[in-house]
Amino acid sequence: MVDTVALITPDTVRDHRALQRGWRQARLTLIGTVAGTVIILLGLAVPQIAGRDSVTGLAVSMSALVILLGSIVVAHAANTIRRLSNTHRRLVLVAAILLGCSAGAPVLTLSTIEAVAHTLLPPAGQSENPETGWPTILVGAGTLVVWALVAVVLCQPERESTARRYLVWRILTPVMVVIGVGVPAGIILTADESTYFLGDFAVFQLLILMVGAGWAGIAGYVFSLYLVVGLRASARVFAHRDAPDIRHHSRAGAQRAAYALSMAALLMAGIAWLLSHDRIATFGLGLTAPKTLSPDQVPSLAITAFAGAALVCAVVAWWIRRTRSTWTLLIATAVIVLCTLAAAWGHIGAPESAPHDAVDTAATWVAVEG
Repeated sequence: MVDTVALITPDTVRDHRALQRGWRQARLTLIGTVAGTVIILLGLAVPQIAGRDSVTGLAVSMSALVILLGSIVVAHAANTIRRLSNTHRRLVLVAAILLGCSAGAPVLTLSTIEAVAHTLLPPAGQSENPETGWPTILVGAGTLVVWALVAVVLCQPERESTARRYLVWRILTPVMVVIGVGVPAGIILTADESTYFLGDFAVFQLLILMVGAGWAGIAGYVFSLYLVVGLRASARVFAHRDAPDIRHHSRAGAQRAAYALSMAALLMAGIAWLLSHDRIATFGLGLTAPKTLSPDQVPSLAITAFAGAALVCAVVAWWIRRTRSTWTLLIATAVIVLCTLAAAWGHIGAPESAPHDAVDTAATWVAVEG
């Protein structure tokens, strides 16, 4: 017994914690990789089974690497929210779904919203059947289920890691990556009349990773950064981690009010950002996504109302609980509100300012399948 106790030293404890930390990171990476692979397979299988709406399958195929990397980031970020909130299950569920939709697979999120809008409210004079969008809606619903399952898995008690389990995780992660990227590559390269080779597919993936993730998906990724900041602040407020000594309104009711207001700020800012998404997303390359409503049809007054409500909620949350977390949330909300109002009233990315060569390039990419 004495010998066993003597073996426990600060160095051994530090090494053990570092080992556990490495195992935890490997587990989270595997969870994100599995989630991304399942989403990719859903985006490929459902349109193929339905025999229509193949544009969704093409978008998923060309964005496979981006979806995988985004899913890994979402798994790690959602686990951070879980840790800061002391495993508040509802907050982890909200974090996984919101971050998954904005950073994990923003292409599918936008496609699903457009499909729902065209199915429920088809534009006047539309010649196509609105029911052709149901495969995309089904893929979007399946994606939400995947993110919900990720939240459930993250909230489960962690078992003691072993060397064998760690080895399995290290083996399964590259296997999932190969499946997530290899299946889309196989479908595209083996398609009828396909003139592409494996090198072409790899170049497309790298171009979308560098250009598509940085510009075409700028709105989703920028808003995901705001969500990470806001959800971290909300988790700290909920778990009383935002300050060691709070002198202003330290009652439990005030703490719950600050938490509710911080979540309301995220919700209002999300609605405003989504309404102005066409204008913000087109700022990067000056492009308007096909089959989307014109930015002029987005009511600027509604965007302003939601953005103002988000800022008011953030200000009141900071006034109730004056901590660094609520102050960070207030600053981040102010930045998002400024960007949203600029998009609502500044006519950013108006269709008439789009360069013809960029539009032609986008049309060529969409027409690759044909």
